[in-house]
Amino acid sequence: MNIEINSTLELSDGKQYLVSSTANIDNVFYIYLIDPKDIQNQKLLKLNSDNNTLVLVTESEEAEKVIPILLENSMNNLKELRNNKKDE
Repeated sequence: MNIEINSTLELSDGKQYLVSSTANIDNVFYIYLIDPKDIQNQKLLKLNSDNNTLVLVTESEEAEKVIPILLENSMNNLKELRNNKKDE
């Protein structure tokens, strides 16, 4: 599954989400999504490599471990985007 930053994914709830950040942590691929129409609607997903599907992260311990990494990646992505716009 190829998921890129700033791409849009439609989930089973029928809403489209913006890929804000991704990270591979302990051989698990995580994705942080934000609903651009309601930024309070955010999702933390991980890739189930057995069947190549996205699964909602529900364990608070797991979320507490990966969210800081995803947020740091997101900040780095925003800085890179801003720097690329300056160069145009």
